[in-house]
Amino acid sequence: MVTCTDINNKVGKEVKCYEKNYLYIHIRFFLGGSARGLLSYCFSDNLFVTIIFINLLGSFLLAFITGLIPRLSKFSAEFLAGLSTGLIGGFTTFSTFSMQFVTLFKNSEIGLAFIYLITSLFLGLGFALIGYQLGTKFLGRKG
Repeated sequence: MVTCTDINNKVGKEVKCYEKNYLYIHIRFFLGGSARGLLSYCFSDNLFVTIIFINLLGSFLLAFITGLIPRLSKFSAEFLAGLSTGLIGGFTTFSTFSMQFVTLFKNSEIGLAFIYLITSLFLGLGFALIGYQLGTKFLGRKG
C-alpha cells in the first residue's frame, strides 16, 4: 500500500493516499470535537473559562505532539496528520493558529510571524464582528 510519503505522480495512487489521510483526519477530528463538546457540556456553568482552557490545552498539545512524537519513533505522515490536524484540530482550531506562529518564529521568520499574528487576530476579530452584524441584520429582515 502506498503511503503519503511515497506518492508518485500516478493519479490512482494519489487518490488512495488522499483518501487514507482524509479518513485518519476525520475519525480523529470526530474524537477531538467530541472531547471538546463533552468538556463544554460538563463545565457549561463557566463556559468562558472552559473555552479558554480548551484553547490553551489544545495549543500546548499540538506543539507537544509536533515537537515530540516525530522524535520518539517513525510514525506515518497519515498518523501524525490524524493526530495533529484531526484530533487536536477537532478539539480546537486555536491550537493550529498558535502552532503556525511558533513555526514561523522558530524558522527565524520573525517579521512574518508577527504579521501573521496581528493580521489573524485583528482581521479575524473584524470578520467575526462583520459576520455577526450581517447575521443579526439578516435575521432581523427574515423575522
